[in-house]
Amino acid sequence: LKMAYILAVDVGSTHLRCFAVNKENGCIHEDRIFFEPINVEYSEGRAEIDPEAIWMSCRNVIQQAVALVGAENVACMGLTTQRSCVVLWERETGKPFNGCKVMTWQDRRGLTIAETWRERLSVKLLHAGAAVMHLFTRMGRFKAGKSMDLKYQTAATKLVWCLENMPNLRERANRGEICYGGLDSWLLYKLTNDKEHKMDYSQVSATNLFDPFIMGWSSFVLHLLNIPVTLLPKLCDTAGDFGSTVPDLFGRAIPIRSSVADQQSSLFAQGCWDAGSTKVTMGTGTFINVNCGSTPQALEDGIYPMVGWKIGKEIVHIAEGNAASTGSAIDWACKSFSLFESPEDSEVLARQCDSSDGVYFVPAFDGLQAPHWDPCATVCIIGISHRTSKSHLTRALLESFVFHLNQLKVIFSRNLPYDMDVVHIDGGVSRNGLILEMISNLLQVKLKVPSQVEMTGLGAAYLAGLSHGVWTREEIKRFICHKKEVNPIEMFDTKCIELQSTYRVWQRAVERSMQWNTH
Repeated sequence: LKMAYILAVDVGSTHLRCFAVNKENGCIHEDRIFFEPINVEYSEGRAEIDPEAIWMSCRNVIQQAVALVGAENVACMGLTTQRSCVVLWERETGKPFNGCKVMTWQDRRGLTIAETWRERLSVKLLHAGAAVMHLFTRMGRFKAGKSMDLKYQTAATKLVWCLENMPNLRERANRGEICYGGLDSWLLYKLTNDKEHKMDYSQVSATNLFDPFIMGWSSFVLHLLNIPVTLLPKLCDTAGDFGSTVPDLFGRAIPIRSSVADQQSSLFAQGCWDAGSTKVTMGTGTFINVNCGSTPQALEDGIYPMVGWKIGKEIVHIAEGNAASTGSAIDWACKSFSLFESPEDSEVLARQCDSSDGVYFVPAFDGLQAPHWDPCATVCIIGISHRTSKSHLTRALLESFVFHLNQLKVIFSRNLPYDMDVVHIDGGVSRNGLILEMISNLLQVKLKVPSQVEMTGLGAAYLAGLSHGVWTREEIKRFICHKKEVNPIEMFDTKCIELQSTYRVWQRAVERSMQWNTH
């Protein structure tokens, strides 16, 4: 059994998980997944996590996984986390700065900063200059520059808010006394006993502070936002050396050999390694990722290029679109609205009717993301009549997830030179068979559903094992298999035509939901 397992730590929006992956077959050992809930505190535009509490939870689940397989049998570990969080801590003590908490991607304190960015003369000149340069050169960097924007969900706006509102932060940051990072950087720092202040390229590409065309921090954005470079972590390959855990924590020093953003991790685990391969994750939110190969692809509609992973000389760029509220909307409908008793019941209830009977649902619980980019949009349910039943409302909710995904797919098809006729899909919501059928039919794609469930954590484990020499790419490829495929019906079939018609009306409902929560 010597060195027979690789640990995966997965920090999501609602739970923190850890499990051991078997070296021989790439599967989760005994299907044992140790997890603890993540307590997000919401109040007046804030969405925060206690950094010390999440560190304790991380340590606890790793200890449980190590106790299961034995410390001597762990070869290495990989880490994957949610993105766009902001954690600030003292470099010398490793304690959170002034007791401040983690600002998660849902935190809205950076909203005003994102809005004022667009009004800056320097930004308007950037957009205009980039548009002119793109007209003459057709270069992707200028295409990206002409629509470059700050998104309030990203780390950039949150970090600026902290610098402007937290006493003494800027002064201490300028002296090099404070560290900034996401949950990945924070946990790496604690796991290595305050030795490693690092962030991988997949994580940093989601901060709004990174330039994928030069593969480095954007000096232009840092200068405009007045962010001290002394705050920033060292950039590292996605699969590489992130130090080792302190021996006292888990019985021996365990090498940390990968750190990767959650969506990029599942993209790797699904085997989407070639340009054009596409993955959809339907969890708390819905994400679509397209592998764009070694060249950053600039899209319209405010979709900025991101990094999938960097391993040595290999750099994979991706395009990504997302809708923030999917699993969270189902959770609301179940627990707060009592529309159905459990998430699994939503499919049964929705299948009791053939259509939503004119009801349209826009689940903008966290505003609208691409292609609308409207943080002031609100949840909208429209078209209710005396005939409307719970099954109609449920079907309208499930349809809304499919419709938003279709909007994103249309943008990608228009901007990228790929067919995208095969989509790998994962996440808890993807267990809903009706959603899979509607996605396949409306998007006209073949869906591939993986045999294993924890694809995000598996990606971190596969990357760690690859870096540590446990596996080769070919061996990992053999681990990846699918339990089922969903094929589309003909696009001129009556069901397909009706779905397309419903989608067109739903777009009108989206317009009604926009710019509601103005301030």
